[in-house]
Amino acid sequence: MPKFYCDYCDTYLTHDSPSVRKTHCSGRKHKENVKDYYQKWMEEQAQSLIDKTTAAFQQGKIPPTPFSAPPPAGAMIPPPPSLPGPPRPGMMPAPGPPERTVLHANLAACQLLLGQPQLAAQSCDRVLEREPGHLKALYRRGVAQAALGNLEKATADLKKVLAIDPKNRAAQEELGKVVIQGKKQDAGLAQGLRKMFG
Repeated sequence: MPKFYCDYCDTYLTHDSPSVRKTHCSGRKHKENVKDYYQKWMEEQAQSLIDKTTAAFQQGKIPPTPFSAPPPAGAMIPPPPSLPGPPRPGMMPAPGPPERTVLHANLAACQLLLGQPQLAAQSCDRVLEREPGHLKALYRRGVAQAALGNLEKATADLKKVLAIDPKNRAAQEELGKVVIQGKKQDAGLAQGLRKMFG
């Protein structure tokens, strides 16, 4: 059985199993490595934005302020419209180079284990923007959508996995759970309607 490689920790786990992955992703060292990775990414993006804004200002691409008085000391110069701003809170970076795809897929797995399905779904979205047929991203997004109660989206993702890999047992089991969850929701809705109109 191939070993699971964690890109954040740059190490191979003893073996590839859900329990080992969960233990690893819940560990303090792994969480610190993930935090350091994205903190470094944010610093790089901030510095890049500063450099681009400074260059644009020096080249006269940023129009002068409409006010007669100069801006107060320490005021930030807004970036030109052509430059993208930093990601909003809760948003993940763009897909980037191929190795980022693996990182986002692994991040989604950790986020699921940490009980963060919304972030896991966003991480999977980044993977699927680059690779629409990425099996692990489709499966993990399906699991995340199920956890969020979006059963139709979960069903769609899991069916895509099974269309590519019909023997994928994990997807089969998860889809079965989603179907059962959907029936329970329908039964609860029907019972509520009976009470309301009975």
